[in-house]
Amino acid sequence: MAFSAVLGRRPEAAQRAAEATIEFCTARPFSHLVTVAVGVQGWAMAVRGDAAAGLPLVRHRLAEAGTDSSSRVRHFHLALTAEVEQLAGLYDDALNTVATGLAEAGGSRFYEAELHRIRGTTLLAVSPTLAGEAAASFLRAAEVAREQGAQLLVLRAEAGLQSCRQAQAGPGRTLRRAAPITSA
Repeated sequence: MAFSAVLGRRPEAAQRAAEATIEFCTARPFSHLVTVAVGVQGWAMAVRGDAAAGLPLVRHRLAEAGTDSSSRVRHFHLALTAEVEQLAGLYDDALNTVATGLAEAGGSRFYEAELHRIRGTTLLAVSPTLAGEAAASFLRAAEVAREQGAQLLVLRAEAGLQSCRQAQAGPGRTLRRAAPITSA
């Protein structure tokens, strides 16, 4: 439930699911799920505007899991952490976290599209002059998402690419919606 709430960019639902998971798992022998839920809880807090409170939670989740957790779960939490770092204005940390996730991909490409998308949004947050590099990240995100059949992630990449075009056009200029980069 929490994972689908994160994918759907519904922080309130993610927060509720994380709280329910923590409550359920604390009373049972599922402590490993508590750390996963704490990471989701931190992301939800950050997306809702409290990155300072969410950051220690997502970082704690990564520290608890170490590098021994499954690569799929680790990529998901690296992406959450990078997004929260970006929201906290820690752009270098966010870019380093994304680089770690992409370097650790190995055979698993789970959440790779989101790592590329977060790299693009972070580059745009650093400076609109990095829009070209950000656009390359969004295009890569869309390509990976298309290969995986992840339409929602393709749409996120397209929205990021539109942000790049707006940044390149300059402030105050309105752009027409670009054609989608999805394939038929």
